[in-house]
Amino acid sequence: MVEFKNLELRVAETDEEKEECYRLRYEVFAQHRFIDPEKYPEKRIEDEYDPISTIFYAAKYENGKREIIGTIRVTPPNERGFQIEELFDVSEWKLRYGSDLWESSKVVVRNGGREGFGALLGLAGAVYRFLKENGLRAIVYMTGEWNERMYQKLGVVRAYPKVRIHPNGQPTVALLWDIEKVPEKYKTIFDGIPIQIPILTG
Repeated sequence: MVEFKNLELRVAETDEEKEECYRLRYEVFAQHRFIDPEKYPEKRIEDEYDPISTIFYAAKYENGKREIIGTIRVTPPNERGFQIEELFDVSEWKLRYGSDLWESSKVVVRNGGREGFGALLGLAGAVYRFLKENGLRAIVYMTGEWNERMYQKLGVVRAYPKVRIHPNGQPTVALLWDIEKVPEKYKTIFDGIPIQIPILTG
């Protein structure tokens, strides 16, 4: 069982919180050589999807100081299309779920091991709660092929049969997460996370 007592999960609402998330993206992507650092002289990663997305973060506190150690965003259907569609055809799922299908992307965690896994699972829980409490059904997202087995434990399936090579050179898969398929033990964990979920209007 993963404990969340030392981990805070929140929505990035302020400019300061969002900036910390953008800088964490850069830090992790650069560390793993997913980007060319020279293309990001300001050491931050922000793109055109961020203004329409909801960004979550995981933070820990030591000696009264907050440190954001993970972040993820969810993006609604939009005229530009999903970022995943740059590599994968997910039209089948867009047709099936309609406006109840969102995209998750830009997921990073600073540390590995137990702390990193706890942050990753907590962020997944935040996404689950966001979908559930807003009456949405599923997300699509792309990730490194090596992560697929881990995500399958949460009820995730392939959204596209083939592996593609991302521009960063990594073998990448497209995944679909329908929250109705989440195993009961994870639903219990996610429902117990203390987090304030924004409710969509309009």
